Amino acid sequence: MKTFRRYSIALLLIAFAFCAKAQDAMFSQFYRSTIRINPAETGNIEDHYRAVTQYRTQWASVTETFRTMAGSFDIALNRTKGSNSFIGLGGYVIQDVAGTSGLRTIRGAVTAAYHLGRVESSRFTFGLSAGYGQRSINFDGLAWDAQHNGVAYDPTLPSGEAFFSDQKGFPEASAGFLWKRALSRRQQFAVGLAAHHLYLNQGFLENTKDPLITRTVLTGEYSHAFNRVRMDYHMRAQFQAAAAEWMLGGLARYRFGQESIYTTSKTSSELLLGAYYRWNDALIALVGYEYERQFVATISYDLNVSGLRPVTRGYGAIEISLMYLGKYPNQRIRVR
Repeated sequence: MKTFRRYSIALLLIAFAFCAKAQDAMFSQFYRSTIRINPAETGNIEDHYRAVTQYRTQWASVTETFRTMAGSFDIALNRTKGSNSFIGLGGYVIQDVAGTSGLRTIRGAVTAAYHLGRVESSRFTFGLSAGYGQRSINFDGLAWDAQHNGVAYDPTLPSGEAFFSDQKGFPEASAGFLWKRALSRRQQFAVGLAAHHLYLNQGFLENTKDPLITRTVLTGEYSHAFNRVRMDYHMRAQFQAAAAEWMLGGLARYRFGQESIYTTSKTSSELLLGAYYRWNDALIALVGYEYERQFVATISYDLNVSGLRPVTRGYGAIEISLMYLGKYPNQRIRVR
């Protein structure tokens, strides 16, 4: 009976992945997934280009581990010292593998954004993304009520189910807007709004229409820099039909080391420590390290506080992100 209960829980989680309105794979370190959350974030960086990889694993205490992997790259083009308007181009790919059935979703898209010149310390950005995805599943990994022989689960019994297809491809399209404003040299905020799954028909089974409802994402960020400490506050709210998800928290950044104001020497590094809360779901603790304003490594842990806590025994998710920030070479000498 214990084995049957574990299969039942696994099936419940897989069904949730199919049926929940907010069914897209997500990361707790959402501020690292910027161009995937909002295409208007493409090229919104102090440096010239950015590469990010993320890995997340969860539900290991319940069933087969759910794993999510993603990578992205974006670059700011035509951004010169005398012009505040520029173009951002980028792209991302994400893969999510869920549970016993190996429900696999792979999405990839290219993103583009146009950043309008600053007007009274504000910048307005519009972005679009377009791509393609595929979802597949191994039905042999699922347990069905017909396979219960009255005493226990028997995988040798026929499931009594008939499926016409185990995979489905679909187009991907999103649009977004971003408003960024500098309040002073040390303070700034940004507000973004994006819509995903535009005109998307994602029926999983053959000859079945099951359109994925448009998901709206609202993001907010506020930064305040002191001498060597900077505080970043993040908020994300997602809405999809009747479902909603809220997440907020903060990140403390302590910078140490020396930098030159006369050359391109950027040798200071940074320690990161943060805490976030996903409403009625998880508490997230985070620690990270930035090396000389170029390479950033961050690890976080989700402590489950939702209604699934008795099943998960409080265990949540581990998430790792790596980011590289690059600049174009220039004629000034870098001092080491």
